[in-house]
Amino acid sequence: MQDSVKMSTGLIVVLSIGIFLIFVLMVVLRKRLFDGLQRRHYSKLDYLINRM
Repeated sequence: MQDSVKMSTGLIVVLSIGIFLIFVLMVVLRKRLFDGLQRRHYSKLDYLINRM
């Protein structure tokens, strides 16, 4: 019984950490993708105009 409880607790901890890391990875990738899409529409002319 004791081993079963330890295994269940360990499994829950590992799954929780895994889900958290996947969530963080998704947030980071979404931010990078969104920034990349925004930057793509930024032309050289816009850069020159903003630097004036």
